[in-house]
Amino acid sequence: MEAYIDGRLSGRALHRFLEALNEPLFQQILSDYLQSQLQEFRTDEVDNGFAEEHYQKFISLVRSGLITGEQESVIPMYKRPTGLRFWKIAAIVIGMLIGGLLWYQLVNKSPHTITPTVVTIPSVSDTIRQPYVAFADGSILILDSLAGQNDHLRQIGGTVDLKNRRLSLSGNIRRTGDGNLIHTLVTPRGTQYSVALADGSVIWLNAYSRLQFPSHFSEERRGVGLSGEGYFDVAESDKPFLVVVEKLTIAVVGTRFNVRAYNGERSVHTTLLRGKLKVEGDRQQHLLLPGQALLIEGARWRVLNGVDTSQVVAWRQQLFDFRKANLRSIMPELARWYEISYEIPPRFNRTFSGKISRSYDIATVLQILREGGIRCRQEGKKVVFYD
Repeated sequence: MEAYIDGRLSGRALHRFLEALNEPLFQQILSDYLQSQLQEFRTDEVDNGFAEEHYQKFISLVRSGLITGEQESVIPMYKRPTGLRFWKIAAIVIGMLIGGLLWYQLVNKSPHTITPTVVTIPSVSDTIRQPYVAFADGSILILDSLAGQNDHLRQIGGTVDLKNRRLSLSGNIRRTGDGNLIHTLVTPRGTQYSVALADGSVIWLNAYSRLQFPSHFSEERRGVGLSGEGYFDVAESDKPFLVVVEKLTIAVVGTRFNVRAYNGERSVHTTLLRGKLKVEGDRQQHLLLPGQALLIEGARWRVLNGVDTSQVVAWRQQLFDFRKANLRSIMPELARWYEISYEIPPRFNRTFSGKISRSYDIATVLQILREGGIRCRQEGKKVVFYD
């Protein structure tokens, strides 16, 4: 269950897990697990009202289920359950609610203390193919042509720009008595999206990424949580802007930077384009200057100087930019954009250099790799490499 929520299941393991969700016994086990996980957060470490509110919302979800109409842009959480789709989305919701409770602790700490905080962000759902927002109450809004009519969106002062693929938050929030709730913007495979926050900051999300943001920022600080890859253009303000990534806290005032922190990758890569940036971990911290990148692999922190930032943010120009890249670093990036799996022989050490448009289909991309001397064949949704 933890592996599914964290996005670590794939291939046969993911297929077996989703098939098991059809079994009544497994559904009961899942229900008990989800309830026990939220029960752990009903402690004095979190405001009792906040925790109780989210706990009751989740219990209502499990007991009541949800509707799954394929034509609906909003998937509400309070209607009769209809089987597999309910349980797949319920597994995502538990990650969202737990993440909200954890992140609530971060944004309500003393403004004079920045403490690295582990934030759990719900995994990306492969059942939804378009960017969507998972609201704090568990409702999911698909960001399509009908999104602007959604009441949840209006409550957080949000509008959707379909042409520029952007969610904009005006700061004109309809107060509902629920406090400062935490919402999540999600980009499935092969999609990108951006969000303009009420303070003027803009964040672009690459494929297979998640961004948690509050209904409104506190008086002391601004903050978001990230899993995946995002490019940040942070508006200047007296209030610090915090980005929480796994066990790291990135603190900025006004700057442009890129963060890459995907589940399953062993490293976190932070690149600064403009301004100054402080990255804090459990026992280390570092101040980055423009043109520098910080590569963190476990306990090892390494600063890279003279970084070509245009390559780092090429994804914003709808490009893959590979420079003597090993195939083992290329394929995870392609798999996040195309719905494919791959098989690489143990001693296969080929590299590739070149720019490839993300508008190409996977067959065209593989042909480009072949022209670069990499031998491969496509077997349905699987790519096999060979000597």
